[in-house]
Amino acid sequence: MDVDIIAGPRGEAFVGGRLVARIGQWEVRSFPGGDWDGSFDCEWYAGSDPDAFGLLKGSSIEVSLRLKDYNEIVHEGVAMAAPAGEIKMLGDVALLELKISGSGPIWRA
Repeated sequence: MDVDIIAGPRGEAFVGGRLVARIGQWEVRSFPGGDWDGSFDCEWYAGSDPDAFGLLKGSSIEVSLRLKDYNEIVHEGVAMAAPAGEIKMLGDVALLELKISGSGPIWRA
């Protein structure tokens, strides 16, 4: 998908088929080679997969993304995700900005 910027109201992140995060408005930029990067604010459910949360806090983690754009069209992809800045905890929910990048395309589901 050759799109400069994709933005939308919400999405979800999965690790090993399990929902681990709710994603707020997201922004993704793609490049001619098919790679891309982006970021979004999210609520990461630390208690749903403590091992995955530990990896995320460590450096980065591979996640599968399911994102909805403004037109409610679903896009999917695999990305490396890492927190950008401070992680704020509210119980077992982590509030953070997540930076994402992928070497393959984001496809329309």
